[in-house]
Amino acid sequence: MTAEDISRKSFLKITGLLAAGLALPGIPGVSSLAGLAAPSSPLGRLARSLRYYEEPSTTSKELGYYVTDTVVDLLEEAQGDPPAGMNSTWWRSKDGWLNSSFIQPVRKDLNTPRLDVPAGGFLAEVTVPFTQSWRVGEDRQKRGYRYYYGTTHWVVSASLDRSGETWYVVQDDLDQRQFLALARHFRTVSAEELAPISPGVEKHIEIDLARQALTAYEAGKAVFSASVASGRLKSSTPVGEFRVE
Repeated sequence: MTAEDISRKSFLKITGLLAAGLALPGIPGVSSLAGLAAPSSPLGRLARSLRYYEEPSTTSKELGYYVTDTVVDLLEEAQGDPPAGMNSTWWRSKDGWLNSSFIQPVRKDLNTPRLDVPAGGFLAEVTVPFTQSWRVGEDRQKRGYRYYYGTTHWVVSASLDRSGETWYVVQDDLDQRQFLALARHFRTVSAEELAPISPGVEKHIEIDLARQALTAYEAGKAVFSASVASGRLKSSTPVGEFRVE
């Protein structure tokens, strides 16, 4: 039986137990990420299908391709020929060279789940390349969103299934729908992390679309920089000066 084959009666029983805070039956078909270990080398998640090459150039021999969400070891970095619309940084996997433009550096860190969810819930960050969620309250158990590394989500409750695995109920902040996700794939975001940074200091952020780079400034001094991935088309990324109120 696959996860999609669970009946309405079985799934409503599962979600009803969640709401009551009782032990749940195990949910089949969702344990593929259960045994994650600390990486021995930096990892990258492919945000789209990518071809890999013998050298850091699309003019070299093409060796194969990876599909979206493949996670690879990043063994080496080099500058090479930039494909059209991409940057010149390449990373080598065990199979060949990939352009870095659509690769997200990630980790596989497991966490100690918590059952003491406060009233109103708490903010949690995904610490694995991605984790699959499952819809709550559907006629049949169906896949929900994939939550990706580094994204944050609002946890409103937690409970154990019969195997001892802890599951969080994650609530979407736009439409209030709820999803089940493995708790060990999330870490609690602390109050200190949510506190204002350098209150009273003038701040601004500049994004260079040509270089796909972000730089943050405090009192006119650059204090942080990072690569970004803006919209692929000019029309996808409004150009101008914007304020956050």
